[in-house]
Amino acid sequence: MRSSQVKLFAAAVSLLFGLGIISVSLFSASQPFATDLPSATRTSFYFGSRMLPDHVLYPIVMVFDRLYLLSLPKNERSSVEVQYAFDRMHSAEALLDGKNNPELALATLKKSQRYLLLAGNKTLENPKSNTVACEYIRWAMRAHIKDTSRLIEKFPAQYQSAASELLNESRVMYKQLTDSSKTLSALN
Repeated sequence: MRSSQVKLFAAAVSLLFGLGIISVSLFSASQPFATDLPSATRTSFYFGSRMLPDHVLYPIVMVFDRLYLLSLPKNERSSVEVQYAFDRMHSAEALLDGKNNPELALATLKKSQRYLLLAGNKTLENPKSNTVACEYIRWAMRAHIKDTSRLIEKFPAQYQSAASELLNESRVMYKQLTDSSKTLSALN
């Protein structure tokens, strides 16, 4: 009788702890980089074809995206990260064009870039294992650089330098992927 009560108590504590972690991650906003810009915490509730980061339920979608990504085998994550990167890129553009929310657009653009940098770094760790993946990530990074270059002009002047920093980081990753691709081509 005593051990079943202890197990029940431990299960309840574990459940509360897990719910606490999920609650904190859903309701606390992390800044992708330090700036003197105001925080982007406005949210709204709307119906449409695409849920943008300013939607009230967007943090829940992000949690499900993250769980899906973590449930995939490591060798399949890169293609999903590229998909997430371009989804975030389109969201950033919609936040700039339709919502006039440059703070959140910049944070979303940073998240977009982060997904591609993760995929690029994983590819660079062992490029010989999959040359096709290396070329795919390089192609995606090139497309992301073009889209980011186009978006920078849409940002108000005060946000353009931060967006330009993102662009420079992406160019560094693209160069590393290109060098790796050239090395692999020379070996074959």
